[in-house]
Amino acid sequence: AEWFERRVNEDDRFVLVTPRSAALVCFRLKSGDEATRVLLDRVNEAGEILLSHAAAPGDGAHTIRFVPGSPMTEFRHVARAWAIIAEAAGG
Repeated sequence: AEWFERRVNEDDRFVLVTPRSAALVCFRLKSGDEATRVLLDRVNEAGEILLSHAAAPGDGAHTIRFVPGSPMTEFRHVARAWAIIAEAAGG
């Protein structure tokens, strides 16, 4: 999750909503709620990975939750998830 968090921080299209907590990374697109919803739907409809959503603390902003916490998760899975998300976001 730490590697994934760094990717989010390095990509100017995204913003972390809260600091990483264990394996939970909460992020959104800087371009707003609708763009974040579209990204979430696009990724989930493709079917290779499944992301969940939540309302951000405070402002209720639409937030994507990425949780690579399974004991079976390997780095390649996290890297692939980031590639899918980055591509779906348009890059």
